[in-house]
Amino acid sequence: MTGFDIDISNEVGKRIGLQVKFAEVEFAGMFSGLDGGRFDTIPQLSITEERKKKYDFSDPYQFSNLTLIVLEENKDINGFKDLKGKKTNGLAESVQGALALKYGATLVPENGDSVELLRSKRVDALIYNNLYFLDLRKKTARSEN
Repeated sequence: MTGFDIDISNEVGKRIGLQVKFAEVEFAGMFSGLDGGRFDTIPQLSITEERKKKYDFSDPYQFSNLTLIVLEENKDINGFKDLKGKKTNGLAESVQGALALKYGATLVPENGDSVELLRSKRVDALIYNNLYFLDLRKKTARSEN
């Protein structure tokens, strides 16, 4: 595994004298794994009031905003308010899924590549953090050249 969260976790472990081990877990199983003691932390978990009642959070080490992603040809969705009656993918337990439901969208369960769901028009929009969007846009621009 590589990436920003891996590097941050390894550095924290090094500074406090712990060896860090990683596990790939589906989002739906993250909280039960944490509750059951199968692992100790979840990186990049959005802080919500409900989650703060049960879990401790570090100070945020990365800031990103939720971004609405639509196909360029889609002129019907210009903001979150336009999600009413539209489809997006995600889980109700996620911050993105809760936001989509708040604005009246229907959630299509995550089952593979979200971008492919959008490209094939099985969903009308995606909600992700802006860092994911910027990375996606960069990769898309490279593949088109």
